[in-house]
Amino acid sequence: MRLNLLENEKIILVIRRYGLTYFWQGFLIFILIIAPFFFMFWLFSHGWWGILLFSASLALALLLLIRALYFWHRNAFVITNQKVIDIYQVGSLEKTVTEVHLDKIHNVSYKIKGLFPTIFHYGKIKIQTVGGEVDLEFDRVKNPAKVQEVVSAVLQNRQQPKNDSSAGIVSVEEK
Repeated sequence: MRLNLLENEKIILVIRRYGLTYFWQGFLIFILIIAPFFFMFWLFSHGWWGILLFSASLALALLLLIRALYFWHRNAFVITNQKVIDIYQVGSLEKTVTEVHLDKIHNVSYKIKGLFPTIFHYGKIKIQTVGGEVDLEFDRVKNPAKVQEVVSAVLQNRQQPKNDSSAGIVSVEEK
């Protein structure tokens, strides 16, 4: 992920989708890997089509794993000391990048809705801008309350006098 940052701009936090929300994809990949090995002797005893089915299942599992990791890495919510950047990769050939400067942010909120999000503490972050031109949303974020605190701390530091620009800001290394 390559970002165009300004001269004095520093990345404070990079947020990605919570890994546990990929459970069903991971479960499918696990089944596609384990099932051929469970039936390996039976498949290999049926000649070339058994070997082909064995190989196809492993290849599909590998393809799904690479796809899941690719989209997990490419979709991010980046908070810097000057702006918030939403990077949304829809497909391998379509990407949307939205930047909102901190002085344009009106409200930062989060929402946790449902049984599993409540149990596993993940939810949606929503950043509303002045005038409502652009609203940024990032779904399935782990501990959205902490993310809201970080964005609020960055906003407060931006509005305070420039005595100490790093006070109260959580960095990527600390997470």
